[in-house]
Amino acid sequence: MTIHLNYRPLEPCLPTRFYFELLEHFRKRGLDTERLFEGTELNLQHLSDDYFLLTQADTEQLVINALNVTGEPNLGLIIGAKFNISAYGLAGFAALSSATAADAMEVAYKYIPIISPLFRISPPNSVTTIDGVKYGSIDIYSTAFIDEDVRRFAIDASMSSMQAMANFMFSTITPNLTIFEMNYPLHPYHEVYSASTDVKIFGNSKQNRILFPSDLLATPNPLADNHSYQKSIKKCDELLQQLPSPQYSLSEAIIQRISNTTDGYLLSQEIIAEELNMSPRKLHRLLREENTKFRELAARVRIDRAKEMLEQTKDSVNDIAHKIGYTDGANFARAFKKLEGVAPSEFRGES
Repeated sequence: MTIHLNYRPLEPCLPTRFYFELLEHFRKRGLDTERLFEGTELNLQHLSDDYFLLTQADTEQLVINALNVTGEPNLGLIIGAKFNISAYGLAGFAALSSATAADAMEVAYKYIPIISPLFRISPPNSVTTIDGVKYGSIDIYSTAFIDEDVRRFAIDASMSSMQAMANFMFSTITPNLTIFEMNYPLHPYHEVYSASTDVKIFGNSKQNRILFPSDLLATPNPLADNHSYQKSIKKCDELLQQLPSPQYSLSEAIIQRISNTTDGYLLSQEIIAEELNMSPRKLHRLLREENTKFRELAARVRIDRAKEMLEQTKDSVNDIAHKIGYTDGANFARAFKKLEGVAPSEFRGES
């Protein structure tokens, strides 16, 4: 799937700390680091600057270049496993000093916008019992339209990073009780990772999530330090307030996405949700927070198309209705008047 540039926020919003690991990986493999920056406006100094922010377009290009040059489809798992506390900045130190595993997960949930604004995770919640073990889960989903390979890289990296951090902070975790669910087909490298870590991985799932024994939530953090925790949380709250405002909301991004079809076909809510790595139910809930619904966005796109046709063609109102997906002219006329305040014929200037 090709994601057009106008679906991406243009303002710099992504910290360089994660992508510095790509640079280090190139160096260790003896690869030409200049190839990592092809098609971007970035250089070595940018990735070495902790305060420099990347645009989504440059971030995606970095990952695409890295995948192409290294020839490593498992690059996300490799890079994710290298993320240490410092890679997560202040949020990482807050999690490290929190009282319990549940508190650490709450830190990740609340402050992921300052870690990576393109993704969200759910708060830890109880899910189900598998083979007599009660599991909790954390869902991972994207908040922007992202190139498919980049999205897989990011999800792979997130999963392996969570596993590496959990092993570091809570050494009593039994890896073979951890489950990764990916909403894309598994590759052979996933099987290799599973065999080397004892983590169970399932592909073609409904969502991306990591499942863990729910007993873990109450596990005390051996590195807990309330003073450090409170200090880090205060600074995280300040950073959260300083984040640049989104260039457009999720609903506006969806309108742009479903508008960009050459054959006039409107993408369904299910397809849009899949592109965003979330369930249709989750998408519905997020849109509800913006006081809208998917069908309202789709209606807006249809009526905007109808207005163009009314102005630029001599097609009849009934023909236009059918071309934009309405079964009859009457339903189309009602929907048009609801949004525009006039009937289609009045909009066209017909008596």
